[in-house]
Amino acid sequence: MNFFLYIFYRFKSLYKYKNSSDSWIHAFILVGAIFLIHILTLLLFVQTIFNRDFVSAIRIDNGIMDRFVLFPLLLIAPIYIVLFIFYRKNKEKIMSTIKNFRTESIQERKQKGLFVVIYLTVSVLLFFFSMISPALF
Repeated sequence: MNFFLYIFYRFKSLYKYKNSSDSWIHAFILVGAIFLIHILTLLLFVQTIFNRDFVSAIRIDNGIMDRFVLFPLLLIAPIYIVLFIFYRKNKEKIMSTIKNFRTESIQERKQKGLFVVIYLTVSVLLFFFSMISPALF
């Protein structure tokens, strides 16, 4: 959990040049997008392993409204609701952890920043691999 809080902190500090409330919102959206990528990666890998089409089972019909509005809302909305509830319940702990991240040295910041970049790169690569895995197997 501290690693995701550190990612949140780094995204927040990335958008710090704007209004401070905007930086929280941007970081919240980006962390939610990371969780969405993880859920879609798992869904696509499980779909490939068990040779079943779970996406079609979730979708109601093949219309434009279902494909581009309802289906994304079924995946995206629960992620942000859970993140918001988690933030509300653990607000003080999150704030104290983020204050602790501010006291890190430049060397620690570079090293942890490298881990964040590697983590995000591997996550995106796994997501794209999970998208093409049905064609490979």
